[in-house]
Amino acid sequence: MYAREKKLLKVELAMITSRVCLTSDMWSSLVSNGYMCVTIHYVDVNWVLQKRVLIFRHVPPPHTGTILGHLLIDFLKEWGIEKKFFTLTSVNATSNNGVVDNLKNHLSLMRSLVCEGKFLHVRCGNHILNLIVKAGLEKVDAAIGKIREGIKYIKNSETRLVKFVECLSNLGLPCSKKLRQDMPIRWNSTYQMIESALAYQQAYNHYDLIDPNFRHGLLENEWKKVETVATFLSHFMTLQLYFLEANTPRQICTFKCMEN
Repeated sequence: MYAREKKLLKVELAMITSRVCLTSDMWSSLVSNGYMCVTIHYVDVNWVLQKRVLIFRHVPPPHTGTILGHLLIDFLKEWGIEKKFFTLTSVNATSNNGVVDNLKNHLSLMRSLVCEGKFLHVRCGNHILNLIVKAGLEKVDAAIGKIREGIKYIKNSETRLVKFVECLSNLGLPCSKKLRQDMPIRWNSTYQMIESALAYQQAYNHYDLIDPNFRHGLLENEWKKVETVATFLSHFMTLQLYFLEANTPRQICTFKCMEN
């Protein structure tokens, strides 16, 4: 099935008269094996935007720019798209600069670079967004750490969770929103955790008073910092949703709004 589908896709790519774009990333398995994933994006003969995963292949270390660059060049040859290649989108890893340099050198010899490769390397907007947000979160790292450990403390015991629900009931607060525990490496989950904590701020403070073993209460100025960061993050959350939707006209509107 794989061989058949690959053959059909190669025929389709051969029929395309326009350029194609690639996205590339390295993934790690639970046992730390490295895998290279390459996705192609192109407009087909019916003017419909298409994307296909071309390669998901195990790549043993070291993952240097030179090695990955040569691998990518081999993939371009294998799929017959050397002279149709336009841009490569990747994260801001140092090794990717080496990949792009290798691609430029090879494609220069093939005389298939557009604008001498000026637009060859597209840096992943989502990754840049992630770096910006993480830098901002460092400013309130201590307060967010308290929230994280406090939610973990409450959720890890049914008795403590029942106590927290009682706090909500006594304060007349709804129980519709769950206390969320984040994954620190994913800032959007940290934002959702902060949102849930702010919604139950009164109950969180009340729980701090009734449980002598609770060591994760926040001071008033810390809550204010967290609230400011939540407002800050909400705009980035909106922007990330635009990235994920991959809706070009709406993205353009978003960037126009940001410029204004």
